[in-house]
Amino acid sequence: MKLHTSLTSPFGYKCRFAVRVAGLEDRVETVEADTKSEALRALNPLSKVPTLELDDGRVVINSPLIAAYLAEQAGNSDLYPTDKAEKWDVLYLEALADGMIEAGVLVFYESLRPEGEKSPAWVEKQQAKIKMALGVFEAKTKDFGDTPHIGLLSLAAGLSWFDRRDVVGNWHADHPNLSAWLDRFMENDFWID
Repeated sequence: MKLHTSLTSPFGYKCRFAVRVAGLEDRVETVEADTKSEALRALNPLSKVPTLELDDGRVVINSPLIAAYLAEQAGNSDLYPTDKAEKWDVLYLEALADGMIEAGVLVFYESLRPEGEKSPAWVEKQQAKIKMALGVFEAKTKDFGDTPHIGLLSLAAGLSWFDRRDVVGNWHADHPNLSAWLDRFMENDFWID
């Protein structure tokens, strides 16, 4: 299998973490992708990363689907708990983290626009979404546990990407529990810098 991704994509980080947690490093090759290339467009008509190319030529797109596919291939219940209530809690965390990351990506892309075309109101709206999600995660930090499930992998990928791209300022100051959790989480052997 080949995981086509940008090495700086937060969704790519999430999937690369999932590969490691699922124990599939020997079966998944990470390939740096150019989202403007015809090669990626041929695999994924949306020309988005990450994109997982299977050995039989089929393709899985979108980080939640890729992570679920990897977990199934590995028979790994760490990524997705088997307990129904716990599973839905984990999927909620994943969806909230993914939505927070999407808002961050929109802020980042807005920063690349020419000065006269930028919309401060748009940036403020996206940053408000991020801050609301950070508040939810801050309140839930004590319940995270030690299992690196897909919700926490998505959250960690997003928070570390926020630090690299500075899309929401110093979130650490207002979310000390979440900040301390990320520091501990980054010590895991599956962590990718």
